[in-house]
Amino acid sequence: MPLISVVIPVYNGEKYIKQAVDSVFAQEVPLELLVIDDGSTDKTEEVLSAYSGRKDFRYIKNEKNMGAAGSRNRGVCEAGGKYIAFLDADDWWAEGKLKTQLDTLEKTGAVLCSTAG
Repeated sequence: MPLISVVIPVYNGEKYIKQAVDSVFAQEVPLELLVIDDGSTDKTEEVLSAYSGRKDFRYIKNEKNMGAAGSRNRGVCEAGGKYIAFLDADDWWAEGKLKTQLDTLEKTGAVLCSTAG
């Protein structure tokens, strides 16, 4: 199964980021998670320090504020997976979401898969 790089841009997301990260790590696919901190001034970095020992987790802090789009682009540049998936810091994924998408991509040869709802 190919590696999926998950990119989460975050700015002052201490209240929500744990749920987002936990929902990523609950997916049953090979993945790496890149959290791009856009200069948070709250306890976001402290919350994320709980994941620092994981080989599939990278915390990257922007030196200057780049906005959500710039942070996503930085994550894409740092990613090593065959596929890229984006998740907002205040959102979360249902169990099995990435596996369903990956199966569809691999079966159809599509290069893009999106969800809504």
